[in-house]
Amino acid sequence: MPDFLPIAFALLFAYVVLVPALVLAHELAHAAMGLALLPGELRVTIGTDPRWEATLGRLEIRVDPAGWRSWWPGFYRSAATPAGYRGAAIALIGPISSLGFAAGLLGTASIATDAVVCRAGVYWAFVQAVATAVPVTYPDWLPAYSGHPSDGKRTIRYLRE
Repeated sequence: MPDFLPIAFALLFAYVVLVPALVLAHELAHAAMGLALLPGELRVTIGTDPRWEATLGRLEIRVDPAGWRSWWPGFYRSAATPAGYRGAAIALIGPISSLGFAAGLLGTASIATDAVVCRAGVYWAFVQAVATAVPVTYPDWLPAYSGHPSDGKRTIRYLRE
């Protein structure tokens, strides 16, 4: 077997399994903070056409098993409108959790014998942390996120209230 095949399979595994897990974990961090700070129902959605659903108390989780076709977009929504420091905490915990996942995967990659999947996860989690922390409105060329504010922009907006 050529040397590049194990790396290609590892990267494919990372994209199909690890990336959606990191997106889900990022959105669940928002939801956990929302559960602690807000009343009402909360929803986490991964992918653009969710087919798998689970309800855990006030939290509904919806996942598109074919989210790989749309780069695994993820969203957190709450029935109650967050404001001020509560809204900022909910928005900011996502990028903070992604940095934590990047650090954890980096530690795992340093002790793993074949760390290609871990390194891919580190890069993805770091890019996810930066892309969500930078205060921007996402451009039209990101179809799933087009027009939505980043976590960083939402944090600033909530802190100004």
